Amino acid sequence: MNSWAAWGGMAATLVLGTVIGTRLAPSVGDGQDRLVATGAIAQALDRQLASAPTGAVAVQLSFKAKDGRWCRSFSTAAAAGLACREPDGAWALQQVAAVAAAPSGMRQAASSLPPTVLAAVDAAMAGEALNAEQEKAARDKGWR
Repeated sequence: MNSWAAWGGMAATLVLGTVIGTRLAPSVGDGQDRLVATGAIAQALDRQLASAPTGAVAVQLSFKAKDGRWCRSFSTAAAAGLACREPDGAWALQQVAAVAAAPSGMRQAASSLPPTVLAAVDAAMAGEALNAEQEKAARDKGWR
């Protein structure tokens, strides 16, 4: 194996671990074992519309899951995932995967979500993704 590829793989693993460790936190004390979004990811999931200009976190899809929860897919420079809104207001992570950076270091387009995240979206989604008006209305109601 090429040494730069090995070092690149190790670097990507380190970045993903850092993102998970600093942006997502396990929820404790509620009797549930779940990983929840915090910080910039949680803020983007709460407030950012998919049509909004992206910052550190890009939100791609918003939809109603088969179990009735609101779910949203997201990506950062290092990771992508799917989170669903819990009754307590937390965004519980359903799936997370490393994102391969483009050669220029720019984030890939939403259509390039990792296959594991796309599969999680397909498995969870009931019906179609929200359009811009539906997404804004759901956000304005606090995803309730």
